[in-house]
Amino acid sequence: MNAFNRTISVLCGAALVALSATGTDALAKKKKADKGDAAPAKIEATGVSAIDDVFTPAQAILDSLNGATESLNSVNANIVKAMGLGEGDSVADAIAMMKEKAKGKFKVEMKDMKPAVTVADDAGDDVKAAVAAINDGGKAMVDAIKTLKGIPDQAKEVVAAAKAVPGKAPAAFKEAGLSVKDMGGALKTVKNNVKAVGGIPGAAKGTLDAAKGNLDLIKSLGGGE
Repeated sequence: MNAFNRTISVLCGAALVALSATGTDALAKKKKADKGDAAPAKIEATGVSAIDDVFTPAQAILDSLNGATESLNSVNANIVKAMGLGEGDSVADAIAMMKEKAKGKFKVEMKDMKPAVTVADDAGDDVKAAVAAINDGGKAMVDAIKTLKGIPDQAKEVVAAAKAVPGKAPAAFKEAGLSVKDMGGALKTVKNNVKAVGGIPGAAKGTLDAAKGNLDLIKSLGGGE
């Protein structure tokens, strides 16, 4: 499959709506279907290399963003599931339940930036399972946060270059011999690509803020509310 045609789920309307609607625990909330949300944004080729080459560097950045988001969602889902909660529940809900069931029985340390949580032996099996999910996902959380921190700077050059594409695209398409009909479709593709690339820094920041929020929730098990 052409790399340009892979759907970049982190930039879909559903993801951005979720980030804005649920604040620091956004990544923990997962809808079953997200029906009614906008179709996922994606980068597509126009078939004219002078234009497509501008967007090529964005693919690796988008893949990193998507991978970090999926990794964080997986960790969050495991924590939520361990506490017997469903897909519509969040890490905040799971942490609140953990505190309710085993208040004062947690110890949280940060080792190599990763949360290391322990709980008293008399804690319930669900709480122990959630603690295991946190500890097992610690490296994934830290790796994702590191990735997300670097994405805005990585994207600066391609975002700036993408902004200039609409102005030079008509001439490039005309030189490439596109028909009037094909040119209309290609210009629409350019517009969508520019929008997708321009959304990279904001999506990375929103996902990073959500990840940090969930990490703070985990740290709060040690006593901080």
